[in-house]
Amino acid sequence: MKEINFTALNKLFQALTGARIVKNVQNISFIFHDEPKHYHYQAEINIPKKYNNHLLKISVPVSTGISFQSKKLALLKCFGEAMERYSQFIYKKRSIIYTSYSKLKKNALDP
Repeated sequence: MKEINFTALNKLFQALTGARIVKNVQNISFIFHDEPKHYHYQAEINIPKKYNNHLLKISVPVSTGISFQSKKLALLKCFGEAMERYSQFIYKKRSIIYTSYSKLKKNALDP
C-alpha cells in the first residue's frame, strides 16, 4: 500500500469542508483507557436542509475511522466514510428508477 501523507489528507479535508460535506473532525482516540490502543476519528457530516429526512431528526450524521496501525489510515477511513454517508442522503426520490438491470441496458452499472 502506498504511504499516506498528512499533506494529502489535509487537502482532502480542505476539499470536504470547502464543499460543505464535513463540518468538523474530532480525534476521539484513547478516550477509554481500558480498550486496546487505537486511532479513532469522527467527522460530523453536513447534510443540506433540502435533503433533510426523517433519519436526520433522530441523530446527527457522523462518520468514523478506526485503525490500529496509524492516525493517517484512521483519518482516511473517516473521510471515506463521510463521503459514502453523504452520498446516501443526496438524491432526489423522484429520480430513482426501480427496475431490473436488463431493462436499463446502457444506463446502469453492471451489478
